[in-house]
Amino acid sequence: MGSWLLDNAPLAANIASLLMLLVWLFYTLIFYREFRRQRRPLIILHQARGYDLDSTCLLVNLSKEPIHVLCVLMRIRTEHGQYTKRLRDFQQVSPDSELGSRDVQTILKQGPLISGAFLVLGTFREMLDAAGEDAARTTLGTTEDASPGELIPALREIEFQAVALHGAYDRPVGAARTFVVAPRERGVRIQPKSPLTRPMSSSSERRQVGKWLEECFPEPIDGGR
Repeated sequence: MGSWLLDNAPLAANIASLLMLLVWLFYTLIFYREFRRQRRPLIILHQARGYDLDSTCLLVNLSKEPIHVLCVLMRIRTEHGQYTKRLRDFQQVSPDSELGSRDVQTILKQGPLISGAFLVLGTFREMLDAAGEDAARTTLGTTEDASPGELIPALREIEFQAVALHGAYDRPVGAARTFVVAPRERGVRIQPKSPLTRPMSSSSERRQVGKWLEECFPEPIDGGR
């Protein structure tokens, strides 16, 4: 073996260099994938405190970097129609907040959502009540007055669509999750349609997120004129 190496020293050196290059490429790929994973936005839409109308929907930032939530849409679906409501009244809660003796909705903060912090969007009952008579009339397929209470038995799905800014991207990113509403003998049961929130950060998905943003801000800004 030693004599072969001496006789073929240039070839052996080239083979060793090639193997070393492959090792460095392998580790570079691992480091790059880890870097991409840490920079990827991770927005979670989570249901807490049960599976009924009084359960709470949270928007959680599990990204390594802060995000700024631009808007959250709630889409209400029945067999007769769909209604979209922009959610405006939600509270931001940081991981180190003093929660006190009541619940997280007693704390209100503003600004970017740091890693580990979350927004309390509200209970499903509160959000449906906020949608009001227009949602009931549209989704029930009637031109007559309808109360939010009439909407609940007809519900089939509630989808939340969040739009946010993240430092690693030059365009808004988003997340979506659908909750299925099933009638029960007493009230309804609400549970996620899939086990995970759907991220919306690829190029094609960000185009869809752009459409959501247009729904949030339908009126063009005139530049202060």
